[in-house]
Amino acid sequence: MTASVSEAELAALIASLGAPTTPPPAAPAAPVDERCTDCVRRCLPGPCPALDEDVIEGQPVDERCGVTELRVRECYHCRPATDPAAEDDLDESLLGPWFPANYAGNCGKCGDRIGRGEQLRSDGEGSWLGECCGHPKRTPAGIVAAPAGPPPSTVKELRRILVEFETNRPRSKQVALGPSELGTSCQQQVARKLAGAPRKPIVDPTWAPFQGTAIHASMEDVIAWWNTKLGRERWLAEDRLYIDAGLPDAKPGVALGQPIEGNGDAFDLDHGMVVDWKFVGKTALEKLQRGLRMGKPPEQQVSAEYRVQAHLYGYGHAKKGRPVRYVRLVLLARSHDYDDSAEWTEEYRPEIALAAIDRYWATHDLLTALGVAEQPDMVAAVPATPSRDTCKWCPFHRPGKPSDWQGCPGDQPLERVVERATHGLIAQ
Repeated sequence: MTASVSEAELAALIASLGAPTTPPPAAPAAPVDERCTDCVRRCLPGPCPALDEDVIEGQPVDERCGVTELRVRECYHCRPATDPAAEDDLDESLLGPWFPANYAGNCGKCGDRIGRGEQLRSDGEGSWLGECCGHPKRTPAGIVAAPAGPPPSTVKELRRILVEFETNRPRSKQVALGPSELGTSCQQQVARKLAGAPRKPIVDPTWAPFQGTAIHASMEDVIAWWNTKLGRERWLAEDRLYIDAGLPDAKPGVALGQPIEGNGDAFDLDHGMVVDWKFVGKTALEKLQRGLRMGKPPEQQVSAEYRVQAHLYGYGHAKKGRPVRYVRLVLLARSHDYDDSAEWTEEYRPEIALAAIDRYWATHDLLTALGVAEQPDMVAAVPATPSRDTCKWCPFHRPGKPSDWQGCPGDQPLERVVERATHGLIAQ
């Protein structure tokens, strides 16, 4: 019968034989696979910001990319895990192959802590952006599902954005009148602007003016380049011009009494010439070209608004001591062909600018005499000159409504004009 040996006796026996008492060293750990083997099945291809390169299946990623190092989040466009501890109350059913079961860390975008199993925002293309969606959690199947159909229309969204942009840009909120607004033939339109009458809300993109603004900005760059090429300043671009000083007691935010100022598009110092860019369509170009062919006087070749504006700019340059000889409108074609463009030129006539300034102050005085500040509807007593051209872009045009503080009926349809002119003359 064999006697049993206690653990103490066995240890003493080993010691007497000279064997070491410390345990043998552990076998070396298996090297971490340098290829993204564990996470590649759940990390879709895409750029990895930690590595500054694209991650594709089987591509060497990083020695930290082994599961044991808890660094697979590098491939998920997020920061490395900062705390591998798992929450005790984690619902393991929420985990799936798309999310490493041992991950906990901070969101790479907002810095908030992302616990194990929390959903991340997807870019719709299969890549996780490392941006926490907040709670609650969804099932992995709901997260990885591709969106149904293409995204909403960009054209429709941009339409709304353009309307909001135009409504809120500084030019739309400007109360003081500039040179471009003083040339209209309708005095009531000027009066309503001076009085601060309510304007029609912008409901459609102002696409033509938007393009014109973009063209003006580009032409300013062209003028600067032109001067550089010449090695001298031949052209002045977007120079601030002070047409009239206004009243010293003008109230901020109110158009009445404000100075008349504006930016001149360009001034050619070599020829003493105002140049005003106009980005126009077929109608304006045909009117100018027809007037030039028929030898019509300058005032019949372009609109009164354009002509008065050009001379007001000339007046502003003259007030700065510059010799002004000509004013020119360059009508840049809105078509694909630059050669469709044309130009209108007239000798500078300061009396045209002075007449516009005088009418501005006469309208100001008329509003005061009518007591529009106390009785807003009296603005309708200011003479109006409705026409198809003046009413088309008028912000106060309200067809079919009475003329009061809220708006002006403007130009009447031809049938109404004929009816009014022939009333009582035609047998019923």
